[in-house]
Order: sequence, then structure tokens, then C-alpha cells
Amino acid sequence: MGGDSRGKEHDVPRSDTILVASIDPVTKRAHLMSILRDTYVDIPGRGRDRINAAVSYGGPRLAMRTVSQLLGIPIQYYVYTDFEGFVAAVDAVGGIDIEVEKDMKYYDRSDGPEYAIDLKKGWQHLDGRKALQYVRFRHDALSDYARTERQRKFLIALARKMQSTTSLLKLPSIIDKVEPYVETNMTVSDMIKLGALALEAKDRWLMEHRDRRLRPVGMRPRSLLTKVGEVTFTRRYYVDRATGEGHFLLDEALGLWPRQRYSPAVRELAIRLAVETSFGTAEQWLERWTQGQVRISRMAIWEGVQEAGSAAAEEAERVREALFERGEVPEGARVARELNVEFDELFVRGRQRAGGRKEWIGPKHGPAYEGKKTDAWGRAVLN
Repeated sequence: MGGDSRGKEHDVPRSDTILVASIDPVTKRAHLMSILRDTYVDIPGRGRDRINAAVSYGGPRLAMRTVSQLLGIPIQYYVYTDFEGFVAAVDAVGGIDIEVEKDMKYYDRSDGPEYAIDLKKGWQHLDGRKALQYVRFRHDALSDYARTERQRKFLIALARKMQSTTSLLKLPSIIDKVEPYVETNMTVSDMIKLGALALEAKDRWLMEHRDRRLRPVGMRPRSLLTKVGEVTFTRRYYVDRATGEGHFLLDEALGLWPRQRYSPAVRELAIRLAVETSFGTAEQWLERWTQGQVRISRMAIWEGVQEAGSAAAEEAERVREALFERGEVPEGARVARELNVEFDELFVRGRQRAGGRKEWIGPKHGPAYEGKKTDAWGRAVLN
């Protein structure tokens, strides 16, 4: 439900938008149905009135009961937000690309310029504010009928954006951004389960649009450790008819590491532990902290450290070129009158070899400027 609250004092909202979503966990398909806001219904305990008034009388729960009674189906969950929540949700996923069917222009003095509508026809990238204009516009011949159609079109585009560019690993951060503006009876666990279901729906889409050289040979489960808990979902495994190579198309689409049960966030934590202690200690601590849910080998941690070192060296070389060849100074640094160091050794702190000696990665070129972080010997440290 989308309320029409503008955030003004004593503003009594009504549900400007009501959509019912039905998700089949077997076929992984979802359906959306719109309910026109001026539909006359029986509101429990209130009598006959427009359905958009239910949220004013008893909040989202009464509105959910009213819709359930109208359709004759059980509805378990509701999600309610207002204009600002909608804007935050769209901005959290980076905006939406969508085709605006016509020029849309409308201005209401009572709303002021903040909620004016001014969109041009054609494909556009809509941020939160522009997207709000698109789903609110109804000042044409079909009025609310056309608006509800646009709202369904937009939500489908939003769902596809979530599937294609936002993995389940990023869902907690999105929830954090929209949570202040959203009221729901769903738990974080419920949301994660819906996210897993969306991933499985994406896996089905990938199967239907795959290269026909890839032959599906079965379903395999996968578990991921995220900041809000472990999530398990299934995806298809394929074999290339020409080369015999195996593929998990969903894993590849989401950029997940093969044959690993941890997320990039956990990988980053493993690397940080390794540079402060040792590979073996990092492995043990991760297993202990996650109660055995993470199985990350020392070799995988070592490879991660090497990749981090290479990335840091490349960044140092980029900054060096900017500093020495183009005269650009990194943000927050000052130009020194004299440069006594032309290159540094780049190393990872805390990597101990037998006998307690440091194990170096280097020498690598690095920039020399006043304020850079070095150790007691004047060498650049990779943190």
C-alpha cells in the first residue's frame, strides 16, 4: 500500500495505491493485481466507504483485512509506505530505466513545487523523485485505470532491477535505507525468504533465456551467509554440450564465488583477520564466530589477500601516475616541499613466517606525499 501522506503535520493519509501480490513458491511466478482506490467496500467495523479510507480508520492492518474480505482470499502480509518511503526505495536500488508513454505534466498548488509532475515521453532513467511523478500521474482520459497500469509496470521493472543488479547479499542494506519509511508485519527473515524466492525466479528466467548449448542436468542447493543470517536457495546446474564445462548461471549472474559458502562481506572479514593475525587463525576464528556455518580454507584466504594486495598496488600506481606525471594531489593530502621517497615496499602487516619474520609483497611502486601512512621504517602499509 502506498499512502498519500506528504509528511505534513496532522496529515491523515489514505491509501493512494493498493496492490495485491500473489507468489507461487512452486512455479516461482508472481502476479500483481491493482484495486482502484475509489472502490466502495464494506470496511470491518466502519460500514460502506471507499477502500482507500480503511488505512485512515485502522491503519494498514484494517486495510489488509478489508482487501482480504473483498477478494475472499487470506492475505498474510502487508507493506505500507508513503511518498518518502517510495523515493527512498527507488534510490536504494539506483533508480529505474523505464519508458514514459507520454508527456506528463501536472501541478497542484496545495502540494507545492515539491510534488509537481513534469516528465517527457521516451525512455528515461528515473530516480526516486521522478519515479514518484510517474506512478502518481492520472490526469488523462483513463485516470486511475491508466495510473494503476503504470504502477504495475513500474513494480515489474523494479523487481527485474532487483534480480539483475541487486543480489540477496545487498538486501539488508536496502532494507536499512527504506526501513524508517516502511510499516510492515513481515520480519527480516520473511523478507530474506522472499529474496531467496526472487533469486530462484531469476534462475528460472535464466534457464528460459540460456544459450541452448547449455544443458540443465539438475538442481543444486546453495547457502550464503549474510549479515542477517544464512539463506538457502536452489539453482540449476548446466553442462556445456561443446566443452563439457559446468556452469551455475545464477551464481555467475550474481557474481558469487564458485564452490564457496560465504559472501563477499565474509570474505572481506577473512582478509582483515588474516592481515592482523595469520591464515590459520582467521580460519579458526571465522568458524568459531559463525558456529561452524562458514567453511573458508586457508588457501582461499591467501588468494583473497593476494588479490587485495594486487588491487592496492594498482591503486598505488594509479595515484603515483596522477601525482608525479599529472601533478594531482590525493584528496586530504598536502604537497611536500621535498620528496625523499620515490617508491615503497608494499606489504601486509601481521603475516608471520617461521621465526617471526614478516613476509613481504613487493617491491611495489607507491606514491610519496606528505601524510601518507607508513610504518616505523617509512614503508607504506596495506591495511
